[in-house]
Amino acid sequence: VTITIGMNDNSLESTLNQLTGQVWLILILLFVGVLLLIGIQVSWSLLPLNKMQRELALLRKGEQQGLSDNYPKEVSPLVSDLNALLFHYQELLERARNHAGNLSHALKTPLSVLKNEIERLPDDEKKLLQEPIHQIQSQIDYHLGRARMAGAMNILSVKSSPCERVEAIAMAFDKVYADNDVTMVNELDLELDVAVEKTDLDEMLGNLLENSYKWARSIIRVHAKELTGGNVELIVEDDGQGIPEEKLEQVTKRGVRLDETTPGTGLGLNIVNEMAHSYRGSLTLRKSSMGGLRASLILKVSQTR
Repeated sequence: VTITIGMNDNSLESTLNQLTGQVWLILILLFVGVLLLIGIQVSWSLLPLNKMQRELALLRKGEQQGLSDNYPKEVSPLVSDLNALLFHYQELLERARNHAGNLSHALKTPLSVLKNEIERLPDDEKKLLQEPIHQIQSQIDYHLGRARMAGAMNILSVKSSPCERVEAIAMAFDKVYADNDVTMVNELDLELDVAVEKTDLDEMLGNLLENSYKWARSIIRVHAKELTGGNVELIVEDDGQGIPEEKLEQVTKRGVRLDETTPGTGLGLNIVNEMAHSYRGSLTLRKSSMGGLRASLILKVSQTR
């Protein structure tokens, strides 16, 4: 006896397909949910670091003196160490500046006495001693300038206007080099501020402009070019005789002078170069399209408003 039992499996297949679809939907929802939870947890974990990043930005702009204390216990040791490091750094820089000031006052009086005594000597002896005294003064200014550079980095919110400083410096040089009949053209934007202390900017621009005033035939041009990364290029160029390309790298070295007949110590461009580096900038020299020297001073644009 053969018994055959048959049934329609369409409903069973439909049910299985429906269950499979529901399982896949649940798995997808679970996967998305897990991803969301992971993302939320990571974002939550990074909140203290994001806050630290914002505070460091404020610190860099000079709007805050240190990191706040209200951080989770997992991050608190790092914050404490950073604050201690910042405090130590500020203290060292302030000490360097104070030492520079004290040394300057200590040396000023003896040098003044020597200069006065030299003025009383006969002309031939006076000429013999004036240059060494000038060299001593230049060396003191050079090393005190380096100490002051370190102190300048203590002020995180510094800003100076290159346009204003160029005008002030040029006003003095126009009188000193009146016989040279040189015209200085200032094309800098008055709204441009760089993250450099005013005295240091005066030192850098003053050295570059003095060099141009000495050698320019008729015109000096000062202009700027905006760069990426929050930098700006300040350009001082003239129509003088310039510097041979093979000697461009030499002139930024300490004490190098290409013309011994011109007064000076050979420290000017070297000081500019070192000061620029202390502010995370640079100085590059090349031939100008005007025929003379083109000095490019790259500095950070000030973020302080």
